[in-house]
Amino acid sequence: MSAYVELMTSTGIYPSARGAKMCYGDPAAVNAMGVGEQVDFLKRLIKLEHESVLEHTVFVFELHNVSRACLQELARHRHISLSVKSTRWAMKKHTKFHVPSSMNENVKKTYCDYMEHNLNIADIVRSDCGNDIAKYYLPEGIVTELVLTVNLRELRHMYKVRTSNKALLEFQELMHSIVSALPVQEQELVKYNPQQERLDLLEHHIRFLQERLLNIYKQMEYDSHTDRWSLIPTEKCLHVCNGIADYLEKNGVLTSAEFDDQDGFDEHDYSNQK
Repeated sequence: MSAYVELMTSTGIYPSARGAKMCYGDPAAVNAMGVGEQVDFLKRLIKLEHESVLEHTVFVFELHNVSRACLQELARHRHISLSVKSTRWAMKKHTKFHVPSSMNENVKKTYCDYMEHNLNIADIVRSDCGNDIAKYYLPEGIVTELVLTVNLRELRHMYKVRTSNKALLEFQELMHSIVSALPVQEQELVKYNPQQERLDLLEHHIRFLQERLLNIYKQMEYDSHTDRWSLIPTEKCLHVCNGIADYLEKNGVLTSAEFDDQDGFDEHDYSNQK
């Protein structure tokens, strides 16, 4: 039984963007920004670790089929509000249980038999002793329903730690369902990871340079007398070297002056050798 998540209401990202512009003394400036521009603006603030303004964006979800085991972990998060179906006042309505998706078939039957047995015992105790005693017999696998209110900053934190492969699998699945219930722009902000963005950019730089350096390597020849490789100054090689220099300068890796100081040759060197 998978969790069902519905977004009941949301403030949207406008309050966060306006709050950020308020800090700059120009809150009305956000009115001229489209949703995409607001998302990019908030991403820049996240990259600068100025995430407090994200607390102005608030979401209210209705969650169903969440086990009480998962609920315990959810309740450990700060800055959230929970309204949960009571085991005291709605004891008779706790009749379903969660079956972990990773549970193998050999264990699943034993688990289901155990849960059914405990539900029957809890129902008998409820009839004899009332809800307050019977609730102690409910296993953690019993599912419940709740309303969850959370701001964007806390939701980002929850998504980061609870989608880790070390987190409870049910919680991982729940977080993906929660984020999937959001509009696309909010999903983008919840998932946005500046560190991963930097790693992706670095990987792009590495791939680019590897391809270009391979082209340069093909323009080298081996001198058996000196036991050294030397570069053949061709137009193609010059083009590749200049392309690397332009790329490094454009991306802030190396300035043109620094490149000219490196061992090698530039266009002037090549013209003198022709």
